[in-house]
Amino acid sequence: MQRILLLTLGFGALPSNAQPLVDLFGVNHLESVGLRRTEVAATLPLRSDTVGRLLVLDPYYVQWNTVTSGGRYSPQQEGDLSENMAGVGSAVTYVTAFGKNWKAAAVGILRYHWLGEQRHGDIQPGGALLAIRTVRPSLILRAGVYVNHDAFGVFVMPLAGIDWRMGTKVRLYGVLPGSLTYEHRINDRFCAGASFRAYTTSFGVRGGDYRRINENPLGLYGDLYILPKLVLRAEGGWCFIRRVLGGPEDPLYANTSTRTRNYADHAIDDGPYIRIVLAFRLRLDDT
Repeated sequence: MQRILLLTLGFGALPSNAQPLVDLFGVNHLESVGLRRTEVAATLPLRSDTVGRLLVLDPYYVQWNTVTSGGRYSPQQEGDLSENMAGVGSAVTYVTAFGKNWKAAAVGILRYHWLGEQRHGDIQPGGALLAIRTVRPSLILRAGVYVNHDAFGVFVMPLAGIDWRMGTKVRLYGVLPGSLTYEHRINDRFCAGASFRAYTTSFGVRGGDYRRINENPLGLYGDLYILPKLVLRAEGGWCFIRRVLGGPEDPLYANTSTRTRNYADHAIDDGPYIRIVLAFRLRLDDT
């Protein structure tokens, strides 16, 4: 969900320069004990006009790797078991203005996520709607809803967002529950701040052998602009309320003692993480 929220956040504000940045292309890697995530993504504006209408394409590839203790299986396995999950997808976002201080963003989502082998997956359609209200030039509010047909079922989440220019060099922006960023722009080459991200995603065959992942990294980061539009981010913090859950055909499901709310719980503990991002970035607050 988090990637789609960043898309509607960034380009929903593009004509007014209220959102500070958009990553047109980026590679993002998160490393933690028992879990890692790598994503390659692009954000491609297809059409824009002077009255606030915008069309954007947002393709991505993502890969997750999780490690589960072999002792949780029945019969028990020697050592730890590693699982790979991957997916491709895209969103198409249409933004339009209505009235002096209002905009709306509509997002259509189509993705294919698989568990292990590429044939072991399903298409997952979804979408999001956001209403965008400019309260004043330094403050924009958002509200809406996100819906996706995940492997574990239909997932619906209300959305609430903010873009707040708290000072000439300080911003608070995000769409919760997916993301929230505090940014302090120290100079033209360096920014620092705090970042929260919430991932809710799934891989595998719907209603059968699938994995549901809930991951919530919260940390501090620094952005170094190697070139005016090429940025390297280093981030570190803590992943909390982490869940890796399996469906009824997950081999772990055979051990009834591992079940949580009718899922097989892979019991991957919360823990520290590091994240590295390399991105070609368009800053919208440059003057």
